[in-house]
Amino acid sequence: MTIDRFRCPLCFSFEYQVIERLTVAQISDLWAENGITFLPNNLFPGKSLTSHIELMQCNDCRFLFGDSRLAGDSHFYDSLHSDIYYSAERPEFPRTIHFAKVHSLNKVLDFGCGTGAFLDKAKLSGLMTFGAELNETALQHIQSQGHIALPGPLDTWNKEYRGSFDLICLFQVLEHVPSPMELLLKLSSFLKPGGSFSISVPNRHGVLRLSPFEPSNWPPHHLSHWRAKDLRHLAKLINFSLLQLGTDRLYGRRVEQVLRNSINQQARLFKKAPAQTSWPFFLSLIYRFTGLKFCPFFHGDSLFCFMQKPMSVRNKHPLGDSI
Repeated sequence: MTIDRFRCPLCFSFEYQVIERLTVAQISDLWAENGITFLPNNLFPGKSLTSHIELMQCNDCRFLFGDSRLAGDSHFYDSLHSDIYYSAERPEFPRTIHFAKVHSLNKVLDFGCGTGAFLDKAKLSGLMTFGAELNETALQHIQSQGHIALPGPLDTWNKEYRGSFDLICLFQVLEHVPSPMELLLKLSSFLKPGGSFSISVPNRHGVLRLSPFEPSNWPPHHLSHWRAKDLRHLAKLINFSLLQLGTDRLYGRRVEQVLRNSINQQARLFKKAPAQTSWPFFLSLIYRFTGLKFCPFFHGDSLFCFMQKPMSVRNKHPLGDSI
């Protein structure tokens, strides 16, 4: 029998340990608890209901990741509700527009733009807007809104775009891709010298710690879990300067929502009736009225960062291959 040997997608170490596992059947049940029904074979083709899906932690850099071969395909993402991904209101949108204005960045590419919610706001702010998205329907929509669409994989993009963008945005993208660092290295060739990435990812140390069985944080949806330390490490690995790093603010209503979801998910997982309890409400009430949302130790759903490309040094792949 062949034993799978995995490699950390951040530091490339082969040394890791499994820290959590669920079966295919359990992950399918958890999605059903969230109101989305998948046939198990559509979630993990070729795997049985009792097959284990594992989360692994790198022994060297402590990055948390799953099996990259389990990344969701287009059929998986088409089955999810579009409003989860294409929300018109996200904290990273006004934050990034402000960053672009302050640093005089005009030509902006949103990689994984969905239906263009950010691009619409950026265009209204006077920025020159481009969108990249694999979903053809979404691309047609952003074109109808006056944005320039870059279709298909980035390897097929016109060479005229290389070195042309002031800012490339990756909002809630890196956690979905098998090789996040390699993606950034390839995208960096489309940034001007001194151009920047605007990145947001779910926060491993944020409010979602309260909901360990949230299925969207498991393959095939999320393949990696990020800490602030990981984003610092990532910037160093690709030879970018980290300009800003922070977290979303955590509000009381989100605390209650995550706690209630966690109670229901655990009941589903362990085949118990959901507990009828009011303690999540009272806990969130205490959180609201004590002003804890202003405390730096409480983090919301996402991390964000801005990192800048060097003016002249060519980026190198950590294993030696230049991009």
